[in-house]
Amino acid sequence: MKDQATHRINQELRDRHPGPFGPQYWLLNVSGDIVVRGWEIVYRGDPEPIGKNLKICRTIREALDWIESHAKR
Repeated sequence: MKDQATHRINQELRDRHPGPFGPQYWLLNVSGDIVVRGWEIVYRGDPEPIGKNLKICRTIREALDWIESHAKR
């Protein structure tokens, strides 16, 4: 059930927070925790995007609140 909710929310995040390499943020369900992921740009000659864990949350609501408070506007 949590995986279906995470999938649906990731679709919404893609539309709400687009980025140059895909959505700025997405959620993963890892061992019962919700991990907020986002892009980090690494420069080794050319810029290279690498997905990075930004925050580990207990609930989807906590993860969405964190995204909204840290989203670049």
